[in-house]
Amino acid sequence: TKGVLKVTVLFELIGAVLLSIRFAWDMDILKAVYFGIFHSVSAFNNAGFSLFSNNLMGYRNDIFTNIVITSLIIIGGIGFLVISDVYKYARREVARLSTHTKLVISVTSTLIVSGTTAILLFEYFNPRTFASFSLKSNLLTAYFHSIAARTAGFNTIDISLMQSSTLFLIIMLMAVGASPGGTGGGIKTTTFGIMMMGLWSTIRGHTDTVFFERRVSHEIIARAYIIGAMAFLVVNISTLLLL
Repeated sequence: TKGVLKVTVLFELIGAVLLSIRFAWDMDILKAVYFGIFHSVSAFNNAGFSLFSNNLMGYRNDIFTNIVITSLIIIGGIGFLVISDVYKYARREVARLSTHTKLVISVTSTLIVSGTTAILLFEYFNPRTFASFSLKSNLLTAYFHSIAARTAGFNTIDISLMQSSTLFLIIMLMAVGASPGGTGGGIKTTTFGIMMMGLWSTIRGHTDTVFFERRVSHEIIARAYIIGAMAFLVVNISTLLLL
């Protein structure tokens, strides 16, 4: 518990200082500090709440704000177990990263890259969102929403103007969510990762599912598929009702 508290305070404090400095350019110092603390806590805890009336749309092209917010979201979402494991590995207290940590980092990185690419492709010719902006701006926006969609909920453009395909992609990313022991929801990156590994092994005709020279038991794979199937039904039925 002390470790979780220390990590939380450390990263939220760093985020608060950086955001306060940035917000001080646009408002008085006391208000900037308040906004900095609030948004740092909101981002690290993957809450997505903002004190700005249009969320973070006013900072769409601000690289500094985008990087700070997304970094806090990622660190909070990957889970305290991963943070602790990476810290111990960096200090050489352990000889190798755990399989859990490797799985979380691998799946998280893959989802960020694939999500960014997909959002960019789906929205690139949308005149209401990406078509009128530069490639640099669109890349930053796609990257931000690929991360925020999964666990936090911040936005730098009007979500209602996005294509239906993009909105459905965001729903899928939300369903996956963050990692075990993190501050986000969803079925978790590890569950999704195990499902994909099990699927790939089955397609290739392998009896066992192996990840980084570690065998994943059939029981764990079965649990992952049950959770995934339940999420699939809930998400799709809810989407159908909304439509």
